[in-house]
Amino acid sequence: MAILAQKSGGGIRSYDIETLAPEGVYPARCIDLMDTLGVEEEKYGEPGVFVKKDKTRFLFSIATENGTHLVQTFELNLSGSPKSKIVNFIKSWLGKAPPSGFDTLNLLGEVCQLCIAHRTSAKGTTYATIESIAPLMDAEKAPAKDAVEVPGGPRAVVEEAAGETAAQPETNESDPF
Repeated sequence: MAILAQKSGGGIRSYDIETLAPEGVYPARCIDLMDTLGVEEEKYGEPGVFVKKDKTRFLFSIATENGTHLVQTFELNLSGSPKSKIVNFIKSWLGKAPPSGFDTLNLLGEVCQLCIAHRTSAKGTTYATIESIAPLMDAEKAPAKDAVEVPGGPRAVVEEAAGETAAQPETNESDPF
């Protein structure tokens, strides 16, 4: 699934997560992905020159002592370069680099172990960030696929028995990222 976006100055696309996930290391499950295609960004080192980039964001549910919480990644560029952040993220998650042509939608429902930390934005908003990701040895410790609802409805298009499609995500201009 993808959303065609305007110039990135219009706000960052993200999930509206109301409860701050606690810091620590937790078992987790990928419950949704938000793809945005055609985001215009200023080219690195070339002021005034814009390029279009495709972005994605992963949403995870984590199992804590106090219940299930949500945490999301920063937007990652959809790039197959071995040096890209998304390839390194997936490599840490799966224990190996994704093959050429890998579809990130294949990660929906997959389990992992996340290290969560808190950061404070320039606006003073505290948010949870994923510091690291690793394979989870015991998948039973991860939250169930339906343990929590995706804020605003799922964005990843997955054909299920009902054959429903996902809701369109909204731009969250108050996102601290």
